[in-house]
Amino acid sequence: MFQSDYPYIPLVLLVALFYAAYEDIAKRRIATISFLAIDIVLFFYYVITAFWVSFFLIPIIAEFFFKRFSLLFYIIMIVPLVFDTSVISISLSYSILLIRLFGLFIHNFGKGDVKVLQTVALTVPFYPHLLLLDSLFPPVLSVIMVASILGTISSAIVSSRKVQSGSIRNFSPSPPSLVEENNKFWIDGSKLTYKIPFVTFIAAGYTLLFILSLLRLV
Repeated sequence: MFQSDYPYIPLVLLVALFYAAYEDIAKRRIATISFLAIDIVLFFYYVITAFWVSFFLIPIIAEFFFKRFSLLFYIIMIVPLVFDTSVISISLSYSILLIRLFGLFIHNFGKGDVKVLQTVALTVPFYPHLLLLDSLFPPVLSVIMVASILGTISSAIVSSRKVQSGSIRNFSPSPPSLVEENNKFWIDGSKLTYKIPFVTFIAAGYTLLFILSLLRLV
């Protein structure tokens, strides 16, 4: 998978992530249609090159069209685990489910973040220049780790600035001076909670992984 095509297919994802990062910074919302297109291409690619892996894309594509989460969609991921008990099948099964659980239980983890990370997981299911066993900690988890560190730093900086300026204490539900910033915060009375542009940090983590792969370090 992707040994001969690398880095062409992941390069398409890199471009999509750059645009999504721009959208995330500007309005904290992203259009996920480009990631759906990548998923559909990946589905047919895997049907030809790694048939059992294609089953992991079925619940992700179905969820996009049904507009809701259902555990029934994800039961189909048992199939590749039964017929292809490989490192890739194991790592993809738990990483995709883990990403979905993040979306269900973490407040600052939106549907766009889930969609992007699941596409990253399936675009680069293993490190191209490391032993296959290293993919039991799959590339997408490395991306999440980098994004989480950057997001924590970003949130700490913004929170520090808001406290210093007194904005949290004095903020009313919709002050005209901050209307254009409302998409960057959750507003609860006089309290502001910063919306981390997580897709931007996902793009940064993926870019780092992409560069390291070109240098044959991962």
